[in-house]
Amino acid sequence: MKATHIIVTSVLCGAAVSYVITRSQYTTHIRDLEQAQETEVAKVKGELHKNLKRAEQKAGRIEIIETVVTKTVEINPTEVLKKLAAIEIDNRNRNPDMREVIFRLETLASLGPKSIQALRDFLASGEDVSYGYNRTVRVNGSQTNSNVRVSSPSGRYTYYSSSYGNPSSGYLVPPSLRVGLFQVAADVGGDEAERLLVDSLGMAQKGGEAAFLDSLLQKVAPDQYTDLALKVAKDLLINPTNESLDDYQHKSHLYSILTRHRDVDFAKEAQDLLITTDGKLDRYALNYLNTVLKADAVPLLAHAHNDERIKNDWERQSLISYIMRYTGQHPQADQMFLEIMRRPLDLEGNKKYYQSAQYTALNSLAYNVDKDTAVKRKALLESVRDNITDANLKRAADSAGKRLEYRINPQSNPWKKQGGVLLHYGYEAGFTIDAEPPIIFSGPAPRQEIRLFTPAGGAAVLTAPLIIRNGGGTTTLDLRSLIPPANGAER
Repeated sequence: MKATHIIVTSVLCGAAVSYVITRSQYTTHIRDLEQAQETEVAKVKGELHKNLKRAEQKAGRIEIIETVVTKTVEINPTEVLKKLAAIEIDNRNRNPDMREVIFRLETLASLGPKSIQALRDFLASGEDVSYGYNRTVRVNGSQTNSNVRVSSPSGRYTYYSSSYGNPSSGYLVPPSLRVGLFQVAADVGGDEAERLLVDSLGMAQKGGEAAFLDSLLQKVAPDQYTDLALKVAKDLLINPTNESLDDYQHKSHLYSILTRHRDVDFAKEAQDLLITTDGKLDRYALNYLNTVLKADAVPLLAHAHNDERIKNDWERQSLISYIMRYTGQHPQADQMFLEIMRRPLDLEGNKKYYQSAQYTALNSLAYNVDKDTAVKRKALLESVRDNITDANLKRAADSAGKRLEYRINPQSNPWKKQGGVLLHYGYEAGFTIDAEPPIIFSGPAPRQEIRLFTPAGGAAVLTAPLIIRNGGGTTTLDLRSLIPPANGAER
């Protein structure tokens, strides 16, 4: 019994100890959980406090949220062309109008190849807008506004030469809408654009358009369409169109194509066109023949010189001037020079010496001359010295001789050997000139320049003062007071 009591007591004591230990561990775990919860609550409380502060700071501001919607609108080149054709250039509002023209042309260029068909359709219609100035013309003696825009004769707005561009560099301000569209096509580039330019050249009706298209195609495809350009130019020269009558530089543009490509095949036709129906020279044909044929043009020009249809002496003088540029280079020019210089001087009808064929021939000897040519011309000149009896022509011959001598030997200084003075602009007084040292006299227009130098024989050679008469006034200038003595002493 006593043993049983002891066992029960032991079990109870063990259970009590186990309870106390378990209770202590549970209390510790609960305490740890409570501390962790308190820490989490504090952290959340801190975040909420920060957010509250931010909200309070923003409470005084209003935020605007913008939404941008981008919409792409396709530009129709046909519509752009319609607006271009509708622009009326008003002289009083010219600059803003032209800025709009340039803007719309650049818009077409920026559209690229999809503009080409619209350009083709417009060009095929034959429609055009000129960007020249309005001009006032006379009709039956009274003034009226022609309301027709044409290129100004000053050359500011022309196809071939413009202060706002040219065929070589392109145009900032084109002379017309069609020309502007040609340039747009060239800027776009590609096979379709090239074909458009070629087709337009083949159908060109005006010299200005043909010359510009030729220039553009030379850049796009060098020398590929030269034959087409030459064919168009020749056809339009022989058979001008009604449209070409509005272009006062029509022939100039066409001959520029022939000259640019150095075409000589049109020389015979140009000779036939050289003299117009009213007996005048076609200066464009004359310049073309001179430029592309050079000395070979002499027989053609000599034939024209003898043509009885020319009634104006000035026209014949022009032909003589061109022919004489090839003395020493072509036997026919040499023969013509000799014939002119050996004939008597004709001053009938108050004709001046400088209007004579002899003076023109002598004055032309300085053109287009190299050393070998100068030697031949000097020999020709010396062979006719005895035939020159007029004092003015003698001075012209002396001047020509010295220029040729200088070409032969630049170190010879032929003027210094003779000594003298020359008034520029072609008026000679006293002797001839040396370039050093110059003394310039400024006065009423035209300004004149007199150059002095020491004669070979010293100042003593000048035995009398020089008298200069100009515009009715007389000036006496004692050259001896301006030229130092040979020994260098002061005067």
